[in-house]
Amino acid sequence: MNQRYDAGRRAFGLARINWATQTIQAVLVSSLYRFNAGHRTLDAVAGRITDPVDLQGLSVDAEGYALANPISFPRVLADMKAVGCVVFKLNGPLIAFYDAINGFPLQPNGGDIDVGWPNNKLFRI
Repeated sequence: MNQRYDAGRRAFGLARINWATQTIQAVLVSSLYRFNAGHRTLDAVAGRITDPVDLQGLSVDAEGYALANPISFPRVLADMKAVGCVVFKLNGPLIAFYDAINGFPLQPNGGDIDVGWPNNKLFRI
């Protein structure tokens, strides 16, 4: 069940996030994290099992969908399964939480973990 954070929605509405030009990142999380739409920043995200990775190929299509290329989290080694992915603006608000990811939950084994978005679409702005 993929979700959006209130802080991210507000930031888009106030033009504080420019999806196509600003640095947007993601981290993988374990089951220690529980989604809460009121979470505002990465400090609220428990259970992070990766360092942040920059999203690439950011754009917005004619229908208003935020687009991004699939991402790869390198050399993930963790004791807990990856159950979701949190997307956020660098030094800014949380934007979206994804737990309906093909192949998740996934036990890291030291290799890369790839995350793709359906048709490279993350959400409609």
